[in-house]
Amino acid sequence: MPSLTTEEMQSFATRRGLGVLQSIEPGEGFWLNVASTVSLELQADKPFILKNTNLVRGWNLAATGEECTPSAFHRSLSATPPADDVVPNLIKTLWVWNHDTSKWYFYSPALEAQGGLGQDSPLVEYISRLGYLDFTQDHKTLGNGIGFWVNKR
Repeated sequence: MPSLTTEEMQSFATRRGLGVLQSIEPGEGFWLNVASTVSLELQADKPFILKNTNLVRGWNLAATGEECTPSAFHRSLSATPPADDVVPNLIKTLWVWNHDTSKWYFYSPALEAQGGLGQDSPLVEYISRLGYLDFTQDHKTLGNGIGFWVNKR
């Protein structure tokens, strides 16, 4: 809606029960719907590291400046680091949209806890069966420029 005046934009949003975005805070993910490729410059002094306290119970559209796997991100949410063989139970699922394939990357700590992240694990079997994308297989990480949905317990 870049062609709308400030008043027109407010009216458009109000009629639909929406608000006009004023700012995006560190750690908040955002989704853009654009007609063509755009290039955005992120404005931050230093990378924002998302913490457990930044998330609410339920769905969060989030981002973190730390490059990490979904499993490592999940472990980082613990108040004290869990043992290497322990998978925390702080989130239900984590999702990243892949525009090029129009498919979702999927991660579930509950499925990881049943058999890890390896090729024959319940997580990989579930991902394959439902047609999702596998973070581990594709070497996909979270980090700058990657917004994700996370469902916190």
